[in-house]
Amino acid sequence: MISIAQTNLQLYRQLIACRWSDRELKAARAAYELAMELFPCRFRSSGKPFVSHLVGTASVLAVCDFPPDVVIAGLLHAVYLQGDFLDGEKGITEKRRKFIAQKFGKRVEGAIAGYSKLPWDLSVVTKLLGTSTSLGELERKILAIRIANDIDDHLDCGMVLSNKTEKIEAGNGEPHPLSRLAIRNELQQLSELVDEVYADQYETELPDVLRSGKSVSFDIKSTNS
Repeated sequence: MISIAQTNLQLYRQLIACRWSDRELKAARAAYELAMELFPCRFRSSGKPFVSHLVGTASVLAVCDFPPDVVIAGLLHAVYLQGDFLDGEKGITEKRRKFIAQKFGKRVEGAIAGYSKLPWDLSVVTKLLGTSTSLGELERKILAIRIANDIDDHLDCGMVLSNKTEKIEAGNGEPHPLSRLAIRNELQQLSELVDEVYADQYETELPDVLRSGKSVSFDIKSTNS
């Protein structure tokens, strides 16, 4: 399997190998530093630090040769849905959108907003598989980020180690729906990664004692004064 970064240092090495410019690398660092601020105590349901998940999602997109704006959107994909802006608000707000757009540009912000507005379960995937309409450029980017998010969540059997119910399962003997959706939209590299992480999940047996007992992302607040 292609190596998927889980730390900022690993991600930076990948981006350098992808020949990102200094300006693009600076934007990636700024995105990571913002993620640290917005998700300081947050974890995925598996117990994986949320920032590591964001890095992993960005890394998937980078190794699949997506341009910098898509990779950076992947690094910040959950800021509206789960980030703590310390503003007392939830979800997408005009103030938040303006902040992200000013800091990273409208292309990055538009992809993050689109990701946040797209519901994601088997019915949505089935509908997308059944449509004959081709996705536009932005829609294709949003889909790529969604699939990359799923790939990182299942990396190293992450969902097996949580109590999160699998939302999108493969039928008996059939390719995984996300793999088919990726192929349908000419996202071949993402399709291959979907196949790899799900195959690893199905073939690996892990002790139940390692399960987190969590079904959704959660925060752990410091008890230190």
